[in-house]
Amino acid sequence: MTEKELRDQKVVLEIFGRVIDENYTRLLLERQDLPLSKIILLDRIQKRQTITDEAANMLRKAGLIEGRKPGFFVSAKIAAATNTKPFYTRNRGIDKSRLKEFVLQHIREFGPTPRAQFEELLFSMLPAVLSNEKKRNKVINLLTEMRMKDKSIRCRTSSGTSLWELETNGV
Repeated sequence: MTEKELRDQKVVLEIFGRVIDENYTRLLLERQDLPLSKIILLDRIQKRQTITDEAANMLRKAGLIEGRKPGFFVSAKIAAATNTKPFYTRNRGIDKSRLKEFVLQHIREFGPTPRAQFEELLFSMLPAVLSNEKKRNKVINLLTEMRMKDKSIRCRTSSGTSLWELETNGV
């Protein structure tokens, strides 16, 4: 083979699977600093497919993913590069301090509140990658932390229903 024939040859790699967002893949491919192996792994993350612990550690060290197994999601810098910033924010969820402020604001406006109402209030603000059971546990843990650590709210029982209210010595 001549040198020109070697230059004219191309390698084509087809990866079978459904494409979620062609623009996403194209933008990742435009990033010259990302090897194909990392692009394939990020594609798996976007499609909510599993990756090995070793691959996850490598992507996390490179600052390409966030979250915990199995709910990994692309990092802010990848979301910015692929124009998927709203999905990043949705997957990340709202900061715990802001969630606490929502709880306090709700109690101030509406008085003692059952946990189920806090679930309605907060579920949409929690990371999209969490199941409803994990979201419920987050709400329980948040309320417990506010009661025990922050001492900003307390739980009392009224007619067999547990209600959360402001701690009179707290906020």
